[in-house]
Amino acid sequence: MLFMFFHCDHTLSSWYAARDPTPSHVLKTDLHTRDYFIATGVLFSLSWLHRQIRIYFEHGINHRANISLAANGFICVRIPTTAVWGVGQHFFVRFLSLEIHALSIHPFTACSLSGASSHTDDSTSELVLYIRPQAGFTARLAHYAETHPNGSMTVLLDGPYGGVHMQKISKSQRQLVVAGGSGAGWLLPMITTFLRQTQAGGDKEEEAKSLHSARIVLVTRDVTTNQWFEETLRELLTTFGLDKMPTSLGVELYYTGSHDGTVTAAGSGQFLQKFDEPEKAAGTQQIPVPSGSDSSSETGRSVAVKHHNGRPDLQSIIHAEVMSSGPTGQLGVFVCGPASMQVDVSNAVADQQIAVLRGGTAKDVYLHMEHFSWA
Repeated sequence: MLFMFFHCDHTLSSWYAARDPTPSHVLKTDLHTRDYFIATGVLFSLSWLHRQIRIYFEHGINHRANISLAANGFICVRIPTTAVWGVGQHFFVRFLSLEIHALSIHPFTACSLSGASSHTDDSTSELVLYIRPQAGFTARLAHYAETHPNGSMTVLLDGPYGGVHMQKISKSQRQLVVAGGSGAGWLLPMITTFLRQTQAGGDKEEEAKSLHSARIVLVTRDVTTNQWFEETLRELLTTFGLDKMPTSLGVELYYTGSHDGTVTAAGSGQFLQKFDEPEKAAGTQQIPVPSGSDSSSETGRSVAVKHHNGRPDLQSIIHAEVMSSGPTGQLGVFVCGPASMQVDVSNAVADQQIAVLRGGTAKDVYLHMEHFSWA
């Protein structure tokens, strides 16, 4: 808009009209248009100013984010805060130490839940963001994390926004949660909520199992993300004082990547060099790809996770969950993945909803789809 004013030599500005109200070379439409340019600039400036003031009074300007690289190459951002947020909600975050990128603000889904944390005192929670580096801003942030191990920088928070309806989660006797790729971080608040509900439902596991159950499905083409997710899940169970996975919680990992025996490891952070120095990316470490399908593995503290090779049959999975939910139960289907995955899940849920209507039962099938690009 600013350069439009320069280009038109103040033709569309009110100052030119004040000097010469009826210039011969200006059309009447231009004289009317000038006011819209001025009004747009005023409204934009007031909106921006209101947002900055609201951020200051709602969250303050003293948040410090600890930035590191996760084992699978995701950028891990941990922010102690007094903010309160729920499952699937996202924040707009401004990182103030990334030169020109400090002028931009970016949305990221919270991969933790507010509440008491072992990393903070009772009055604060730890907002955790897992960000997959791609290009531009995220590549610069990944490079910062690689060159400044456990570094920190000042951030501004705006939010939370969106999220999953908590009543839908609590009323779902059975939950099917599907995620793809970087949606792995989005799964963690869902699992945390389920574990909290299980503990609140009773100390006896059979009693808790009768209340609700959950099936977690993660689909990735990166074996290191599967390994990272298992380790993170193990740590999450530890925070709840659990030595093993509750029987009412099932986790399935589907690997859809290459089967040539090796895959690029991201743990060392060397994969980030392809954004700035492509010729150095060839020196990355190789690790083996897991073989076999439909196998179960138990590692560490008895975290039983089912491993599969290939894409899941989402139609069959959703049909099986609907059949298992009982004649009057409610199945909640939650998905965070690429567009093709969301289309497959939504079509499968629609088919099951039509079948329920034709069957005349009181069964309910609920669908929630999350914005994948923010995960």
